[in-house]
Amino acid sequence: ELIAAIDVTNPTHICLSNKSFDNGAAEKIAEYLKTLENVTVADISDIIAGRPEDEALRTLNIICSSLKKFNLTEVNLSDNALGAKGVEECKDVLLGDSLEKLFVCNNGLSAEEGELLAKIILREEGASEGSKVPVLKLFHFYNNMSGDGGAKAIARIVQACPELSDFRFSATRSTPVGCESIAAALATLPNLRRLDLCDNNFKGQAGALLVRALRSKSQLEYLNLRDDALQCGGHGEDGLTLFNALVEAAAAGSSLAHLDLSGNNFDAAAAEQLSRALEHLPGLTSFYMDDCEVGSKKGARHIAAVLKKLTNLRTLSLCTCEITASGAYILARAVAKLPNFVNLELNGNAICEAGVDAIRSVLQGAGKVLGDLEDNDEDGDDDLEDALAEFEAQDTAAEDDDEEEQLVAAFQQQALSSSKDSADGAKEEN
Repeated sequence: ELIAAIDVTNPTHICLSNKSFDNGAAEKIAEYLKTLENVTVADISDIIAGRPEDEALRTLNIICSSLKKFNLTEVNLSDNALGAKGVEECKDVLLGDSLEKLFVCNNGLSAEEGELLAKIILREEGASEGSKVPVLKLFHFYNNMSGDGGAKAIARIVQACPELSDFRFSATRSTPVGCESIAAALATLPNLRRLDLCDNNFKGQAGALLVRALRSKSQLEYLNLRDDALQCGGHGEDGLTLFNALVEAAAAGSSLAHLDLSGNNFDAAAAEQLSRALEHLPGLTSFYMDDCEVGSKKGARHIAAVLKKLTNLRTLSLCTCEITASGAYILARAVAKLPNFVNLELNGNAICEAGVDAIRSVLQGAGKVLGDLEDNDEDGDDDLEDALAEFEAQDTAAEDDDEEEQLVAAFQQQALSSSKDSADGAKEEN
């Protein structure tokens, strides 16, 4: 039925995802693939769910063997419970010289299986004579239980692929030992544009190596460091911080658009340092700093103060950041003035009921959206009046400034008129 439904002549993309194939179905797919010539993309993710091991391995072998003849540039093996045997059965699609994009996500790979994957890709095992290491430009390795051993294996792949521009290494159970290898490998990637390292452990030396790698990423556009055990303090003798590194990368030419620093050891002091760095990231469109001890009195204010310079910002997320009504209101007032802003996320904070109403009013009046507040604690401190009084004082001062400017302008106009009259009188006397 799947083959019968195909109405494309000689397709370049094959997607078999989210179907569980027995061996008979795999054979029919292989027969169909024999009739094709120009396939370059193969999505074979999630094709053996629920199958007995022997049948699953045979299905992988049949389909991967039939894809061997193509010059595949992209392969997706995600969501298949591979194990070492499964990796072996997929060898034919991993040994292609043209491979540029590889997805190995949610495959349950252990450290040993990660090492086997590295050996195949690096042509240390199973490759024919003259076979070249592929020039990977995208490599996603996510949700595998590979630990430190797997991290070291993946780092070897990264170091062998200097053209990588999109790298994801997340949720792998790696400790700082393995993350050190990953961070060191990142330093070898001059063209990195997208980097997703969420849910790792970059404490200590691993964090120091990561910060040093980021400072040279002059093309970085997307950075996800969520839940990485990072700290705001300086690393090494030069005291380089993550925020300093982002500034250096920006100075080198990066135009970071997406930044996620959620779930790290960042507090109000870190928010102050961060605010100074954000001034150098005018291209930012999405910024996430959830699950950090930002607070209202200092943290939220520091971030709000710099937002006026982020004119391209569309999304700001500070969920579960110990922010009360005053901080939330200051943030709402700040984003309401941004021309491209769309969505403010503040769920999981402690914003009192009056604060929620005030924030909604400000955002709705500016055509902006306040995200879901299902987990907000409306019993939080009712400190809204502090923020309202502060803005009232600012508005009054602004009105006084406007009045003074108008008086100065009127005086200047009067002086010009008097000068003109005097000049006209002098002309008439002559």
